[in-house]
Amino acid sequence: FVNHLCDGIEKEKGRPDAFEYRVEDRFKIEPSTSDDHQLSLGLAIADEEGPCAVAVAKEIKRLLVDGKVRDEKSGEPRSVHADDVGILSRSRASHREFELALADQGIPAAVYKGRGFFEADESKDLLALIRFLADPDSDLRAAAFLRSGFVRLSDAALQDLAPPANTDRPTSGLASVLVAPESPKQISDDHDRRILEQIRSAVATWLKLVDRVPAADLIDRILQESAYVYEVPQARSAQALENIKKMRSMVRRIQNRGYATLARIADHLDTLSLDDEPNAFVEPLDSVQLMTIHAAKGLEFPIVFLVDLARGTGGGHGNRVRVVTALGDRNPSVSVGEYKTPEDEDETVSNKEETKRLLYVAATRARDYLYFSSKLDEGAVKGSPGSIAKVLPETFLSVFEKAAQAPATEDTVQWPVKGKGTHSFRVCRASDTVIPRRDSDSDLTVASPKTDFVTLSPRVRLPHVAASRVGSVESPNRALPEESSTAGKSSRLLGTLVHRLLAVQQRPEVTQPEEIGRRLREIAQTTESVALDENDHALSDAVTLYQSIAGQDEVVQLLQQPCIHEVPFSFFLPGETPRVMRGMVDCLVREDETCVAVVEFKTGKPRDEDRAQLEAYLQAARMFFPDLQVRGRLIYAGQPASEK
Repeated sequence: FVNHLCDGIEKEKGRPDAFEYRVEDRFKIEPSTSDDHQLSLGLAIADEEGPCAVAVAKEIKRLLVDGKVRDEKSGEPRSVHADDVGILSRSRASHREFELALADQGIPAAVYKGRGFFEADESKDLLALIRFLADPDSDLRAAAFLRSGFVRLSDAALQDLAPPANTDRPTSGLASVLVAPESPKQISDDHDRRILEQIRSAVATWLKLVDRVPAADLIDRILQESAYVYEVPQARSAQALENIKKMRSMVRRIQNRGYATLARIADHLDTLSLDDEPNAFVEPLDSVQLMTIHAAKGLEFPIVFLVDLARGTGGGHGNRVRVVTALGDRNPSVSVGEYKTPEDEDETVSNKEETKRLLYVAATRARDYLYFSSKLDEGAVKGSPGSIAKVLPETFLSVFEKAAQAPATEDTVQWPVKGKGTHSFRVCRASDTVIPRRDSDSDLTVASPKTDFVTLSPRVRLPHVAASRVGSVESPNRALPEESSTAGKSSRLLGTLVHRLLAVQQRPEVTQPEEIGRRLREIAQTTESVALDENDHALSDAVTLYQSIAGQDEVVQLLQQPCIHEVPFSFFLPGETPRVMRGMVDCLVREDETCVAVVEFKTGKPRDEDRAQLEAYLQAARMFFPDLQVRGRLIYAGQPASEK
């Protein structure tokens, strides 16, 4: 395909910087001996850039579930991992759209040498908090704070609180809602009303501390009291947490330079946000990689998505002052405004040749799958100046038109290359059905007997902002006891790996010790693999634990039913001092139309605390399923199950 694509690229004659694809540059093709007939080329299309990102994210989700790639060392087929995927683009302009689309599918992503720190949700939230505390009388800053992740007041509630357009009363703005002695009565939704009451109580305390304690200390206190980090989508939690740390460090550096009020800090951060600040660095482990084509030089991925084909670089003759440097026989020149020099035109052609080379670089980063993605304008790809689409062969661009005109039931289109064969492309659309996401940002998920269990979104968040004294957070401990059958430092690691394999397998069909050991190795992270290597018996102990749980007849029977693994939850405990209970249910099983089971797998010996932990999980599950019977199952390694 790369040979045919590069053959079709228009060639400029007589230029020293012209793109060439000579006979010696062509890839030598060997006859295929593989029985794998899955499509290795694809198109992701939509009428807008946002849905294009969704189409790409859904296809990646499908590949993570069903796809196979060649192992780089052995050459044998293996399952797709998130870090097998690279999303390449001409510029960084759309990285944020793809981050959000991937997060919505529960897929972790990392921007390689990424910019856009101040565009990240967590940075916007912290900036909204700082700006409001610096000027609590500003209606605009109050509105931004109320819609931030610290509060998440709904749009309907904001509309209820908005003053009439014809009023001149100074106390009728949004700022007064947070600081007025009495709470507003006009909010109709009970959930929004509870949130507002809690944030009003918290803000009253926080404002008393402004410029009386160091700004960084105040922010740390607010982050703890609001439990903000639990609002971060799990798919991008690593990047978000590092960005939060970076913002705290920036505030601390500013205040350490001398006396700095919160207002001065807010103004300085506003100034910094005008620049393209890079995100905090995060080691991109097991994450989809987003990067520019320039940054991808020298790298390779089993799966590559070349996206935003129609988006240009934003440069060209839109610049008011243009400087062209000398190259070959070309003279240097400076032009201003609409005036164009011959060197300007020559620079445009030179940039086009560079774009052709970037197309070649992008296409050759892929080892097993290569996808092209673009928004369509009236059913066709219409590239802006500097875009990849401007250098793609016209015959290839026509494939996008075929895909746009094809019925929704048709998921394949062909690109016939005259005299050379035909290439088939899988068509990916934003509306295509995929496995539901495992991580949701919905405020509250409630199920009924008619709810489709598999599509249940597993996170419950009630309410978003805790009262100002919320400092006690209960977190049920899932660590293995020291007296477990695998006592020692590795007991927690073994428990983690066994729980993870039970979740990954869905149904415990793997029974051979060698195969179980191989799967445990596959799902182990780098640090966990090192720990396994340091303990001669750790892997065999983990295999034994898994077999003793997965081999139980009741476990086999339970996991044949619709189930969801690793379900996080949080809710307020009753009492005078507000406390938050947070935890992670090992498995929810829909046993029949009337009953849901909370299943907890235990790799250690039975403890009295296990019953208390299960009771908390049952309480959370009853919030998920208020209309269903909920029962609990404690399943220990090598012992009969205990029911509650």
